Amino acid sequence: MSALNEEDRANLAAFLDGELDETTSQALEAKLNRDPQARDEVEALRQAWSMLDFLPRPESSPNFTNRTMERLTLIVPRAQSTLTMDRKPPGPSPMPLLLAWGAVVLLALAGSVVAGRFLWQVAEPEPVYVPPSDDWLLRQPKAHREQAAALQGKDRDDFIKRLHQEEQRRDKEWQDAQRNLPSHYSDLPSEILRYYEEYLRFMLTKEERERLDKAEGNWPLFPQTLVELADIHPPALPGQEGCRSMNQLPSAVRDALKKIGKQNLKAIEVHEKQWPGFAMAVSALAYSKSTSKKAIVFPYELWPTHERCLLPPMQDFLNKKLRPALSDDEVRTLNKAVGKWPEFPRTIQELARDHKLQPPWFTFPGPPEQWDSYRIHKKQ
Repeated sequence: MSALNEEDRANLAAFLDGELDETTSQALEAKLNRDPQARDEVEALRQAWSMLDFLPRPESSPNFTNRTMERLTLIVPRAQSTLTMDRKPPGPSPMPLLLAWGAVVLLALAGSVVAGRFLWQVAEPEPVYVPPSDDWLLRQPKAHREQAAALQGKDRDDFIKRLHQEEQRRDKEWQDAQRNLPSHYSDLPSEILRYYEEYLRFMLTKEERERLDKAEGNWPLFPQTLVELADIHPPALPGQEGCRSMNQLPSAVRDALKKIGKQNLKAIEVHEKQWPGFAMAVSALAYSKSTSKKAIVFPYELWPTHERCLLPPMQDFLNKKLRPALSDDEVRTLNKAVGKWPEFPRTIQELARDHKLQPPWFTFPGPPEQWDSYRIHKKQ
């Protein structure tokens, strides 16, 4: 059980923001140093804070402009007919008035867009502020209690209100983070979900899939498990499992293979249900049809047979770090592996290990900083 009490947890957000007084901060740090479970709790909160930048930003509807103009075409004629009925002939033309009225409407629409709200949407009322209970201030950091004690009357009330509203804001951010950060497959960004469904899922063992399914719904365990399994299974290297049929191949790979003729595809189909035989047949066919002008390269470094199949970080590693460290015999060993999978990536992996180098194989789509926080937590 964590050594943190309710007061400690109330101070965590301020602690991470560096707002705690020195005495309270040192006492909390002492508890964290003694209790690994408490450190995990703080790290989970820190990750939530850092991941808020990756939450999706609200966007206006794609047909916002069309709907706006349609409504204007309905409103303006209605206004014109009303003016026509009420106007006493003869009189001045209503056109200037209509133009002015339309300009006002357009300015109002522009203002609503800037404000980030859709037209014709009822504005949400401002929440009613409810003052904190009498004992709320007693649970605040010592520095805040001392500041409040030094104030009187309205100044003290305003100070407490600011503190309370700031706490409510942090609580809401934490709740939003818990709701929006990925804890289910459906929460994943589209590219990540597609990568899992078309690539990673077939590389996982039955036990690994069950482990990931059990983690679903639990944040941060679900993304931690997902990233950990992805790191274990780079698409370049062979594992225990993989695609065994044309239907299981990623859509981008199937599209690439369709360009080389149905007769060639029949040669692949005879290897279906075999692993890694099926992948070896697919990669061999892709290599045999590759030329310097039009090479067949699969996404995400899947089953690479030559340098062109590698992404830029791996190409740089191969040419700037690994090759300069190799002996003549090792260079010949690497050259013999070109055109063959899994020999080509496996040889790179073994030579890099011999020279105490770590190849930067592709493991997961998206900005690295978006997922590194989950890796950091697992290392601590």
